[in-house]
Amino acid sequence: MRRLICASFVVAFVASASLAQSTAFTYQGQLSSGGSAVSGLYDLKFTLFNATSGGLVVAPAVCVDNVQVTNGVFTAEIDFGKSFVTSGTRAIEIAVRADTGLDCSDATGFTTLSDRQVVTPAPSATWAHLSSGLTPANGTGINAVSVDSNGKIGVGTAAPTHTVHIASTAPTLALQDTDSTTQQVGYISYRDSGNVERAWVGYGSAGDPNFTIFNTRPNGDIILRTDSTGNVGIGTTAPASKLEVRGDIRLGPVGQYFANATEENLRTVRGTVGAGGTVFAGSGWTVSRPSTGRFDVTFNTAFSSTPTFVATPGSTGRMCTVGNVTTSSCTFFTYDSTGALFNTSVNFIAIGPR
Repeated sequence: MRRLICASFVVAFVASASLAQSTAFTYQGQLSSGGSAVSGLYDLKFTLFNATSGGLVVAPAVCVDNVQVTNGVFTAEIDFGKSFVTSGTRAIEIAVRADTGLDCSDATGFTTLSDRQVVTPAPSATWAHLSSGLTPANGTGINAVSVDSNGKIGVGTAAPTHTVHIASTAPTLALQDTDSTTQQVGYISYRDSGNVERAWVGYGSAGDPNFTIFNTRPNGDIILRTDSTGNVGIGTTAPASKLEVRGDIRLGPVGQYFANATEENLRTVRGTVGAGGTVFAGSGWTVSRPSTGRFDVTFNTAFSSTPTFVATPGSTGRMCTVGNVTTSSCTFFTYDSTGALFNTSVNFIAIGPR
C-alpha cells in the first residue's frame, strides 16, 4: 500500500517576469509502497480541507499529471488560489495513482492516503506578504491596494495620504445597488461616533428618482461653497455669479411665492417714519426731524447709485414731497390740507442698485 511518510512546504515561486506574487507553492513529499520507496511517473490529486478529518473542502481539487518520483521523493506545484487569506486550519488530502496514460480528467484508479497533511506556514506567508500591498486576481498591479502603518488605505497608490486614498484616471468611486429598480438606493452615509446617521447624499429611498442632500444634525445647514473664484450654478453649467439659477425660484413654506425677477442687482429699503421723527417700522436707516414737516433719512449702507425713493403720508388729507435724494440719504416734507408744513407719519420705499 502507498503512503505519504514525509511532507513539507517551501517558498512560493514567482509567477511572472513582473514579479507579481503568486498564490501557488511547491509541495515536496516522499512516497513509499509496502515500506519501500517508489520511482516512476505518478498522478497526484490534492484537496484542501478546513480540518485534519471531516470538515469542509475550501478549494477545488488540484490534480498534477505525470509527476516524476525518484527514490520516493517528488515535487509538485499546487495552487489553491486565495484559500489562505483567512486564518484557520488547512489540511491537504492526497490521492495517488501510478501513471497508466490517463490524464487528470479521468479520476479512475486514485487511492486516497489515510492521513491529511496540515499546511505549514509557507502558503500563508504569501498572504502575510500581501497584507500591506494586495494585488488583483490576475497577479498584476503590485500594491493595487495598500495599507500603511497608520492604517491608511491606498487604492492605486502605495502612499495614501488620507484614511482612504483612491488614485485613478477613471471615475474613482462607484456605488452599485444590484437590487431591483423599485428597490434600488445608492447613497453615502455620514455617521457620528455612535454610528448614528447625521447626513447622507444620494438616492436614499428605495426607487426614489430624486438625488438628495440631507442633513439631520440639529440646527445644521446645507452649504454650497466654492473657493474665492468659484460660482455655483443651478440649471446651468456656466454660472457667471456666485449663485446663478436658470428657471423660476419658489419661496414660502409650501413654495407658494415666486421670487422677484429684475434685470438689475437691486436692493430695497423700506420703513415708516413717526410724526415725531423716529423709526416707527423698518431697518437699515435712521431719521431726524430738523424742523416742522422736514424729515432727513440716512441709509446705513449707501446704494451704488441714486435710488428711486417713494414716500406717502400716513394720514388721509396730508401731503408729502421728496427731495435731495442721494446714494446715502433723502429728505421729504409733509404738509397739512392747506399746504402748510405739518408733522405726520410717512411710509417710504427706496429701491436702487446694490
